[in-house]
Amino acid sequence: NEDIEALIALSRIFLKAMREDYWEIRMAVQFHELGHYQVYDPKARYLLWMAAIEGLYTSVEEQGSGLAKARIRWFLGDNTSIYPKGELHDLNEEPHITVGDILDDLYLMRNCISHGDRLNDKYFAVKRADLTEGLPLFGVLTEGASFIIRYSLLKILHDGLIEYFVGAT
Repeated sequence: NEDIEALIALSRIFLKAMREDYWEIRMAVQFHELGHYQVYDPKARYLLWMAAIEGLYTSVEEQGSGLAKARIRWFLGDNTSIYPKGELHDLNEEPHITVGDILDDLYLMRNCISHGDRLNDKYFAVKRADLTEGLPLFGVLTEGASFIIRYSLLKILHDGLIEYFVGAT
């Protein structure tokens, strides 16, 4: 019911953002949706989602991964779990992986893919005693990118911040 109530509460402002000149929001939604339906190439999905993050947190005038990471940390919080309570199936134990835990790897993997480098085996290996609690890092970072987009958009809408996303400034 919480999701339905949130949809009802935010739908009017979401539709306003999608119909008017809130391009950073519109592009983030579009790139997230395109990535969601990109089933043939997980790297393409990842790049679409990273482009959505860049659109929300940087601009042509102010760019760079350091700036984006600082803004994400400030806006969402370093200790925010990328797997919020109740988002995974009840039979799965919820791993406590936070935004702060993944940001450096999120951008490192983006750089590897964007610049045509081979992804190191660490992105696909399953370990039991590392940050990802046994989940492959590639999947965790992909889910983390999706989380950052979705929760950033929800926070922007919920907190009435869309006016800050009219232009690059």
